[in-house]
Amino acid sequence: GASSPTEYVPSNPAPTTPSTNPTTPPKPTTPTQVDGTTLKIENNIVKVSAQMTIADLKTKYPNSEVKDGANGKLGTCSKVSIDGKDYDIIKKGDVNGDGDVNILDSVAIINHIKETAKITNVAKLEAAQVKCEGSITVTDVVALLNYIKESTSDLKIK
Repeated sequence: GASSPTEYVPSNPAPTTPSTNPTTPPKPTTPTQVDGTTLKIENNIVKVSAQMTIADLKTKYPNSEVKDGANGKLGTCSKVSIDGKDYDIIKKGDVNGDGDVNILDSVAIINHIKETAKITNVAKLEAAQVKCEGSITVTDVVALLNYIKESTSDLKIK
């Protein structure tokens, strides 16, 4: 029996390179350095380190616009548009959403731990997880207070 030739189709075809717009940097899915600060985009959320400013964000994404920054600052629960897509900001350590990482944020974490005033907003809960350990504990308070005292190293995101 004569067999007819069959066309070989690879099970994993060679990847094609998507065309990219040169004005749009790729969205970082792992933390990306921007002038000593870090940011990470996941779904509709932009996670930023404690020292990230609106200017830093605009350096990385010139087409970004902060829609409701906290008194002109980048804070937890701020809204930002990057290339026309809307995102919510989570700023590490900025538990009260005022754009600053200071003693008021550590008080908010302590009140949450003591159950005097529970943090219920999902973004603010994540901002309070300073040590990125999955829960809010006194170690987050200590790390935040050390950051406030030193102000030399940034609170990292994961």
